[in-house]
Amino acid sequence: MDGALTVVNGGCAPRRATNHQGFPRPSGRPGEGTRSPTESRPATSSPTRWYPRSFVQPPGFGRGGVLASTAGARIRADYQAWQQQAEAYVRARRGDLVIEIAPGSAAQFLSSAAASHQAGYRVELVLLGVRAADSRQGTAAHYAEVSRKGLPARFTTASGHDVCFRAVADAAVAAEHGSLVDSVVVMRRDGTAVYRSERSADGQWERPVGAAQALVDEQQRPYTPQEAAQFFAVQRQLRSALPQYRTELMEIAQLARPLMPMQLQPRPLARPAALASLPLPVQRPASGYCPVSSLKRAS
Repeated sequence: MDGALTVVNGGCAPRRATNHQGFPRPSGRPGEGTRSPTESRPATSSPTRWYPRSFVQPPGFGRGGVLASTAGARIRADYQAWQQQAEAYVRARRGDLVIEIAPGSAAQFLSSAAASHQAGYRVELVLLGVRAADSRQGTAAHYAEVSRKGLPARFTTASGHDVCFRAVADAAVAAEHGSLVDSVVVMRRDGTAVYRSERSADGQWERPVGAAQALVDEQQRPYTPQEAAQFFAVQRQLRSALPQYRTELMEIAQLARPLMPMQLQPRPLARPAALASLPLPVQRPASGYCPVSSLKRAS
């Protein structure tokens, strides 16, 4: 799922760290609980990366009722503990960090940002502005890719994705109204920055507060024809690769529909014609008697 990045720079320049933390990504990965590759970049060594998904899993994991859709929740406490230890290890050595996560709450982001801020780092937040449908599609695409390689994979549930997706907006508000973040950027997947602001020497933002609104605007931005074509191309691939998740893929398509170009919107149903009453046939008695026949006989 697409989310947030926290960049923390500390190795070469005191008080110079960047902490980016991000959420669910349509080709991406925010819906899958927490994603946090951490990059340590001390001045004297090459980058080192930690990926929670690559951690060694105990024998038998994936059997005994552990489903792909529930694996993330079962191991979340473990990989979050590992992430916290990794961040502390790098900070203690004044290394720079780039942390990508899909936080489950604003508090989770603030906890990491506070530790870096207190250690004298400059904390920069990059928020990925991605539509919910694209974000969920990204987590499904990642699951399909990893599964194809025969590796353990976690399928992000809609509820798990939505928790993280909402938390991104909460993190944006917390960053702008708190004192832990030194700069904030809202960025599209293609790298286009739609909002950027930094704190000046007096601690005030250089631009009016607007990261949270910019994020929401991107999440609700209509698709261009090119983006729509790409979305449906990926959907076709996923329907072929993940037939067992047909219901989830239909939900993703429904999420995207309202933002699609008009020519791709479902055709409105024609209004029904006004109802008209129809004459009822005259019910005749079984004996054949009726007022008309009686009059004829009388005459």
